[in-house]
Amino acid sequence: MQPIKVTGWDYSNKEDDIYALSLMEQFSYKGDLYGVMLKGSTSPVFEVMFYNKDIMAAKGIKDDPYALWKKGQWNWDTCLSIAKACTDAKKEEYGMTTIYFNYWMLSAGEDFVMSDIHGLRNNVKSSRLLAAWQYAWDLVYTHKVIPTMFVDQWQLFYHEQVAMLATGSYMMQSDPIHTNYVPQNCDFNWGVVPFPSPAGQSSIVASEAHVWGFPAKVEGNKLQAAMWWLRYHLDDYKYSSRDFFGSTECWEVIEWVYNQKIQSFNSVGILTYGGKYTAATIQFDLIDMATTKAAVKTNLDRWYAELDTNIQSIESEM
Repeated sequence: MQPIKVTGWDYSNKEDDIYALSLMEQFSYKGDLYGVMLKGSTSPVFEVMFYNKDIMAAKGIKDDPYALWKKGQWNWDTCLSIAKACTDAKKEEYGMTTIYFNYWMLSAGEDFVMSDIHGLRNNVKSSRLLAAWQYAWDLVYTHKVIPTMFVDQWQLFYHEQVAMLATGSYMMQSDPIHTNYVPQNCDFNWGVVPFPSPAGQSSIVASEAHVWGFPAKVEGNKLQAAMWWLRYHLDDYKYSSRDFFGSTECWEVIEWVYNQKIQSFNSVGILTYGGKYTAATIQFDLIDMATTKAAVKTNLDRWYAELDTNIQSIESEM
């Protein structure tokens, strides 16, 4: 791929503010941007928290996640407080469930590998990254608000066994083709908010997003044509996407996240470099295979050398 500055296009957005610069900056390398995305598109995946309004009303919760979010009080601590209030292990009722545990790492603005002006940087020894994974471990084994059963996590939410479901924003779409998404499966009153960030921290949107870019060998008229086509494609996608949402609340979340700082799960390609692992392998080590909270650090530290080797190989190719 080549830096998007070669197109000659103005991505600074100071007048129309249409480009998702915070997301685009996630795909920078040594100071250059390599990808383009417009605000409002449903193409990127942001992590969100669906919740069951009926369960929370029955539990006497006065401020549900949406109310807390609008007051600027939706964070890890208030989310955990609600989860505890909705958990009754004897009845197999739990506060929340999640598809992946890296959401806590990302919402803290951390990833296993970060990109800066110098290139790729191994971030495994970050204290904030460790704290996020230990917090996620606590949710399962200390607070016991997340079930350990190996079942379809979405189905637990659909069958009202959990009060909250952390998953990707694509699950908000009400398109009848997607029969397994939230609007098609919930017979109860539900809502959705962005995934929470740590208390006391500015909001950071956890994301498994992507951007569009330009292959290195595309030049001249072909590059200009690609640039114009991409702008046309993204504009068209942006303005037609409202029709796919189950509620205006969903669109409100999408519009909000584009104006926040975004942390995408960009280390996945480095984790899987060489074909030894899947993206879920490290999560399995840090949650399922950590028998104590201290073991989270022990297991995390094992990944440092592996990532260093992968980074060096990738940097030599770049």
